[in-house]
Amino acid sequence: MLKMILVEDNPSLRDLMLMELNEFFPENVLVRDTAAEALNYLSLFPKVKVIVTASHTNQEDTAAIIEEYLSYNDLKTKLIVLGEFESISSDTIIIPKRTLWKTATSEAIRTLCPNFDEDQIFLKKASKWRKRPESSSL
Repeated sequence: MLKMILVEDNPSLRDLMLMELNEFFPENVLVRDTAAEALNYLSLFPKVKVIVTASHTNQEDTAAIIEEYLSYNDLKTKLIVLGEFESISSDTIIIPKRTLWKTATSEAIRTLCPNFDEDQIFLKKASKWRKRPESSSL
C-alpha cells in the first residue's frame, strides 16, 4: 500500500521531491496533479500516512480542499503544505515558500520514520560513493 501522496503541478518541483522521496520509499509515493485526483485515491485507500501538496495547483485551492476532506472524514493523514496557506488544523505543517521543497520532503520522511537522521543517511551515501571504483582516464 502506498504511504504518501504528492500533489504538485510544477514539473520541476515534483521531480525534485519525487527523487528525494523515492530514495527512502521506492514505489510508495503516488503523484497527482489535482486535489480531486488525490482524494479519489484516498477515498479508496484511506490509510495513506502523508500528503505533501502545494497550497494551490491548477487554479484550485488544493490544500484547503484536501484539509477539509481529511477533517470531514476524520482521517489521521499528515498534511504538509508548500506555499501560503491558512490552516483549520493545528496538525497541518505549513512551509510558506514552495521553493523550500527539501523541508517538505524532510518533514514527510520524519513523519514516516520518526528516528530519521539526515546526517547518518548522508554518511551512508558518502561511504557508498567512496567504495565505487574510480573510472580510469587515459
